[in-house]
Amino acid sequence: MMKKATAARHPVSRKFKLLCSCIRDFCRGVDFTVPDRMYDRGRHDGAMYYATPQKLLKEIFGCIDPARFPNFLDIGCGKGFVLWKAWEYGFQRVGGIDFDEKMIQICQRNLQKLGLEKAIQPVFGDACQFDHYADYDVFYFYNPFPAATMASVIQQIIAQCKGKEIRIVYFRPRYPEAIESSGLFECRHTFRDKDTGYIANVYHGIIPR
Repeated sequence: MMKKATAARHPVSRKFKLLCSCIRDFCRGVDFTVPDRMYDRGRHDGAMYYATPQKLLKEIFGCIDPARFPNFLDIGCGKGFVLWKAWEYGFQRVGGIDFDEKMIQICQRNLQKLGLEKAIQPVFGDACQFDHYADYDVFYFYNPFPAATMASVIQQIIAQCKGKEIRIVYFRPRYPEAIESSGLFECRHTFRDKDTGYIANVYHGIIPR
């Protein structure tokens, strides 16, 4: 009986934390936390927007030296929460790309509210067609794509980043084979979010010339 009671309280705790985060956002005049049912806009990939937990981000950033890897790209950046926190952490160049126009509009408003619209400029576009991966050395994914798209984006990164040492962060990694099958990357760190149980893998790799 005690185990059942504990399990029943856990989802309520998560919802309460989400509500508190939404209220904090509202007081700041930003919108990073409210979930978004992106598939209601005609998308067929089952997409749902959630912000990455802040505590988990601190752990992830803690294993990446921004002096050595100063350029950060969030692929599927959504409302821009990770972009904001990456800038705060000390990455010199922070960028984002998203294929959902509404998400990019919200992201731009959030960054403008924080006074970061000139420092961080997310773009609306197709990650499979993005041609500036070589400008970055840290790539962040929060499970943004189905398997085929994920594989295509990783191949684009490899093709454009020849001769570079890079880091890939994959939160809630449904298709890790897209990264691991290349044989170029080693998963050196794995972090787990206590509330959701989701993990984040941090891959290190050197792309041959």
